[in-house]
Amino acid sequence: MKIKLEKVGLPERKFRRPRAPKVMKYDDAINTMQKGDSFIIKTYKESIDVRNCINYWKKEGNTAIYTVRKMTDEEYRCWRLA
Repeated sequence: MKIKLEKVGLPERKFRRPRAPKVMKYDDAINTMQKGDSFIIKTYKESIDVRNCINYWKKEGNTAIYTVRKMTDEEYRCWRLA
């Protein structure tokens, strides 16, 4: 049996779950950061939201590199590296 391969584009998703407002509030900060910029995150839960926002924009085509690191017991910081 022979299978014929074709180059056909993948269709767009018909349904996309809306993003959580707690994650969307970091969109402006993530998209306007320049290389070397950083901001403080107050809690661990907020650091997870920032990481989720970064992952969303990576999936959407943002090629910048970010990192979130723990600074003190209850303080985190997000940097744009490249």
